Amino acid sequence: MKHVAAISTFIAYLCAIGCTKSVDATVVNQVCAPGSNDCNGDTLRRCNDVGSGWDIVKRCAAGTCTSGNDECGGPVTPLASTTWISCNESSSADAIAGTMPCGPVNAGGTRLDPYEVTRSQYLAFWHATVDGKNIGGLPAVCGFKEGGRGHTPDLAEWPSMKETETRLPITNIDWCDAWGYCRWAGKRLCGAANKKAYQGDAAATTPSEWYAACSASGTRDHVYGPFTKGTCNDAGSVAAVGTFPGCVSPENVYDLEGNVAELTDVCSTQANGDTCRAEGGYVNGFVGCKVHGQFNRNQRLGDLGFRCCAD
Repeated sequence: MKHVAAISTFIAYLCAIGCTKSVDATVVNQVCAPGSNDCNGDTLRRCNDVGSGWDIVKRCAAGTCTSGNDECGGPVTPLASTTWISCNESSSADAIAGTMPCGPVNAGGTRLDPYEVTRSQYLAFWHATVDGKNIGGLPAVCGFKEGGRGHTPDLAEWPSMKETETRLPITNIDWCDAWGYCRWAGKRLCGAANKKAYQGDAAATTPSEWYAACSASGTRDHVYGPFTKGTCNDAGSVAAVGTFPGCVSPENVYDLEGNVAELTDVCSTQANGDTCRAEGGYVNGFVGCKVHGQFNRNQRLGDLGFRCCAD
């Protein structure tokens, strides 16, 4: 904890007499403290964990606490749709600031991103959440994020990247990172066919918005026609979005059946914890408009990314 040196004598006196959190501490509206996300019930002069004295923590404006340190940051405010940009395969990306989210396109009755979310776009979100530390606004199922790595992806050089890496799909993030990005982007993680966010268990047979976009609401098995090698990225390595000109649907949606598998908001409760569906991707060859697999909410992989849907 960060102590205030100017009142060290006062702290020593309080330590001598002891304290209790529920009685002696004066509750204020908001403070920032290590491991705290929403700061509800925290105190400006908080009794320490062993009850021997007071911890002095930094007071911050309401809603601005961050996870894992005692600094104040801005609230995670969803963007307005006016912030979306028109994306295409030639869009440039800023390796330092990051680019704004893509405007969605229509496919199979679904509005979704034309590309998988890129590293550069995720970087803009990461900066907006105080370098990934402000994880406020997540659903209760993401409680495991508190006091942890926040929204920082497991990429060795992050946040540094080469210009050639800016259009790689963001990977090494978990389901809650994907959910948080889409919320910040003014969208939502693509969900079940009813377009609602995760409310509980979803049967394995429940169709998804992702599947509707890929299959044109069930009227096609392969969005790009019969598979021929090289149509999409089946090389076993992550490629920049839009790299394969044959890997685009008639509605101008790229990489549904290529590049990384994509997390969706179609989840179910299993014996070993909640799992959420990922669809598409290149692993094990050309998969068609099929479920790729089920992944735990906290799982992070180098071939697992996402795109967002919009209302």
